[in-house]
This record gives sequence, structure tokens and C-alpha cells, in this order.
Amino acid sequence: MKKRSRKRAAMGKNIEVYESRIHMLAHQQEYTRIIEFIEDVERGMSNIFFLNLFAPKDFGKAALIELLWECHESTLPVSLVRVADFHRESDQGFALCELLVKVINDISFRLPRRVISLPPGYENLEEERQLADMIFQLISGAKRFKKIVLLLISDYDLIPEDHRRWFQREILNRSALERNVAVILTSEVALRFENLEIRMRLENLELLELDPKIISQVLPKYAELATKIYRITGGLPVLIEDFVEQLETSQVATSADFQAHSQELVEKYYRAYVEEKVLASLASTTRKTLLTLSLLRRFDVKVLRELLPQLLPDSYQDYGVADYLDLIDRMQSWVQWRRQGGYMLNPAFRIMLQGYTLTIKPDLYERVNRVIVSLYQKWLEREYREHYLIELLYHILVLHRFNEKCGLFPVQDEMNQATLVEELQEYLPIGDLRRLGEVELDSLRNSLEQDPDLKDRISGEFQPVIENLVNGRVEGAY
Repeated sequence: MKKRSRKRAAMGKNIEVYESRIHMLAHQQEYTRIIEFIEDVERGMSNIFFLNLFAPKDFGKAALIELLWECHESTLPVSLVRVADFHRESDQGFALCELLVKVINDISFRLPRRVISLPPGYENLEEERQLADMIFQLISGAKRFKKIVLLLISDYDLIPEDHRRWFQREILNRSALERNVAVILTSEVALRFENLEIRMRLENLELLELDPKIISQVLPKYAELATKIYRITGGLPVLIEDFVEQLETSQVATSADFQAHSQELVEKYYRAYVEEKVLASLASTTRKTLLTLSLLRRFDVKVLRELLPQLLPDSYQDYGVADYLDLIDRMQSWVQWRRQGGYMLNPAFRIMLQGYTLTIKPDLYERVNRVIVSLYQKWLEREYREHYLIELLYHILVLHRFNEKCGLFPVQDEMNQATLVEELQEYLPIGDLRRLGEVELDSLRNSLEQDPDLKDRISGEFQPVIENLVNGRVEGAY
């Protein structure tokens, strides 16, 4: 118990050092799980030996790994490997031997000399298996010294596939057998090891964006602006840090200050940070595709097949179903499966890129919404599907706000409600919709009442309107 308390105290002290670094304070819950994981391995009570922290870039994975290094490098034999450091020019490939030597050097530096026995010139060896054996000699030495080894691997998924298979077989498999190695990995998506034995020893822990409540707690000085900070940055820790630096420079701390400088602040931020940190490294087609998808709450292959060729014909004119499935797979670090069906961008990126597109590329913003409205209108004329109608209402609302120049922070008005009720009137009486029964009506009502973007903008009398329209008892009402 004393050992656990000392470790938690040390962790707390290190966190205090980073109070000015937002992404360090953002994931307190994840920190707690990480420390529990390390302590369970130390006490020999863990069946989990691999903890993978996964999230797209800009969620603070690298910063979190750095913090773990600084918390433990003076108390444990620990190695920090940044996989990107071992990628070489294309003709040289991946420097796996150099990576293994880095692990050997890190661990041996933190063990007593009496448990270290390394051959001279090992740094120049080019036989991976020999280097792996040396790593496990050090791990055995640490065990005799009553220490676990902590292995931190940043961007594990960047290891080329053939080298990754070797690493799983020769390093991770053997680590699980030793039972005194805690391996913490980071990746853009959840990992799934090929080997069943080590797959059972793996826990995937997702890092999430910061919501306004957490932003208020982490940045009490800017609590009044928490919702606006979230809307602009998507809650991405790295981007929040950049935006707060900009607020500091502009001496903006209150809603009144922000209102006075909002246009300048937002446009400058999107150009200086979002374009530089999120979009600059992406290929042109990928960038345009992401901006398009950020404006959709839901998409599937059917939506992509009809939408993308209209907006990006040079890139998608000849795409078939398999091509779009491959596209979704290639974008898996950005895209999430929706429990309700279909796909969506990661919420943090969707919110941030949506704001960027509205502010910097308003023509694209309007065009995408107009095209998707026309598609849902066409599909509804052929058949009724609840999500067609709901997504149509959402995009009608978005276009109404755009035309009213509501900007990033729209307020509800009566026109929102009137516009949506008009759409209900327009599309519910079509064809098979007249045969909607009570179950379908209840489902539609419940969906609208729970929809985060529509629930506060639908008139309280919309259910009778729907029922009357479906039963054909109202013509031209409202």
C-alpha cells in the first residue's frame, strides 16, 4: 500500500509540473488506468501486459507517453521508442536493429552493473534475434533486481507490417511469458494482435476529445468560453492548447472580449493551426474528402457513391462499391461506425473541420449541404426511411442558418421551427408515407426528440401535424 501511495504521489507531482500543458491534464481518467496497469504488473496480479492508447493524431498521445517516461525513468528500467525515428529513406527501409539497440541502451542504463552482461560492439549487430535475446537477458536481470521493465512504444502502428509480425513474435510474445514487462503502446486505431495468446493480454484504451465541462475544469480562467473553445477546436487537446495561446496573446478571457474579436480570432486560428497541423500533410483529394464528410452526420456507401462524384468528379467518377469500402478502410483513423448505422467522422474532427469549412470555405460548405439535401429529397420520393427524413431536416436547418449568416454560434429562432415543420409537411404525404402506422410515427417522434441538433428546434405540436399529414386529413395546413 505504501508503494502504491508513493507512486500516486510521484504521479501527482509530475502532473503539477505540466499544469500549463492542457493535453497533460486532459486525460486524468486514462492516467489512473495506466498507473493501475503498471502497478498490477509490478505486484504480479495482472493478466493484461499490453495497454494500447489509441486515437487519431492531435489527441495528445505523444505528450502522454512523454509524461509516463518522465514519471518513471528514475524509478524503473524504462525504454521510450518513437517508431517514426526509425523510418529511413525508402531504399533503406525500417531500422529495426537500431530500434532494438535503443531498447537495450535505455534498459541497461537503468539497471545495476551487476545484472548487466552485454557483449562489446553489440550496437553494430545486424541480427535481430541476437538483439532480442539481449533485451530478455536484461529483463531477467531486472526480475532478479525485483523490478519490472516498462516499454513505451509511440506510434506502434507505424512499424511496417512484416517487422510488426516479427516484433509481436519475438518481443511481445516473450514479454507476456516473462510476466514482468508492462508494454504501453499508442496507435491511431485499436490494435488486434494476430496471436490469440497475446491478444488476450491486450487492452485497448481510447483517448477522447475534451467536452466543454472538462475544458472548464482544466481551464478555469476560460470557463466562460468553454463551449466556444470546444466548438472551434473540436475538443482536441493539442489544438485547444494552440487556441488558448492565441487567446492569451489577444488578451481575451470573457465572452464580451471574445465577441469583440471573434471573427479575427477564429479565422486566424483556422489558418494558422488547423491548416498547418491537421490539413497540410494530407493529399489534396484526402483533404477535400474530409472537409466534405465533416459536413455529414451520417454517411454510407450509397451516400458516397452519389455525393463524391458530384463534388470531386476527377477523383471519384469511376469508383465502385468496393472502391468506397476501401476508401472508408483507408480513413479508419478518422472514421467511426455509428451504432445507429452508417459511418461518421470522429466527432472531434467533424466539429473542428465543420467550423473550418464554414469559416474558410463557405462556398464548399453551402454546396455540400445543397447537394445532400437534393439527394435526400430524391430518395424520399422513392421510399420512406426514417433517417432520410431526419438527415434532410438537419441539412435544411444548416442551410437556413447559413443563409441567415448565423456563423459558428447560431441561436435558436422561430424560423428554425417553422422551416422544419414545412419540411415535415412537404415530405410526409409522399407515396408509402400515407401507410405509416403508429409504430413508425412513435419511432419518428422519439428520434426527433432525441436528436441532438433537432430536438430543441421542432415545434411541440409536430406529432399531431405528422399524424394528420399521414392520414391525409390536413392539406396545406401550417
